[in-house]
Amino acid sequence: APKGGIISASRRCSRLAGNIDSVIPVPTTDPAYPLFLASDHLEKRNVEEAWKQTKPLLKSLAENWDVVPPKYLTWAMDQMRKDKQFDAVMELAMTILLKESDLDAETAADVLLLKGDIYRDQQNFPAAQSDYSSIRSNKRYATTSAYETAQVRLIQLLVETSSYGPATVLLERMVESPDIGRQAEAYYLLALVAYRQENFEEVTENLKACFARESN
Repeated sequence: APKGGIISASRRCSRLAGNIDSVIPVPTTDPAYPLFLASDHLEKRNVEEAWKQTKPLLKSLAENWDVVPPKYLTWAMDQMRKDKQFDAVMELAMTILLKESDLDAETAADVLLLKGDIYRDQQNFPAAQSDYSSIRSNKRYATTSAYETAQVRLIQLLVETSSYGPATVLLERMVESPDIGRQAEAYYLLALVAYRQENFEEVTENLKACFARESN
């Protein structure tokens, strides 16, 4: 097979091979190769080194986002957000979401969640709420990790903007979750709502309920 065909095939297989420890699925001459090296550090939980290697490669990341492992992609984008590179990471998120139907549900939901987080950091709360709500209302995302995270983000946003009534309604549903961790999170946020409203008796009750679940 021609060399170009081999490279093309290896790039198409990268999402699968990228999950195998220490396997770099592209040739050393491939533009994405350094990104895979950084991804390997992340896979080995060497987060500091992963970001150190990724930070000079952000232009390459934007050009090769559809080749690198999805978990590395969304992690790198979140690092960009934390680094306050809002314009660059928002542009990348928008580019990726234009291909939403071609993405797996987990990756698409993670990028949409990240987009909401960028808006939240910029204090564009209506836009952030819209993105979080979009995840919650899309059945395709119902089994993703971002689906549950978006619910918590949405509630936190409601609390932050003093929309205590809607936040409480969502939290009262959340305490019925079969997941003990989600119940604990809900009671913590209910305690925060009560504190903001200076209802200190409810603060105590909700914190007790939270600690009871965290001790299980």
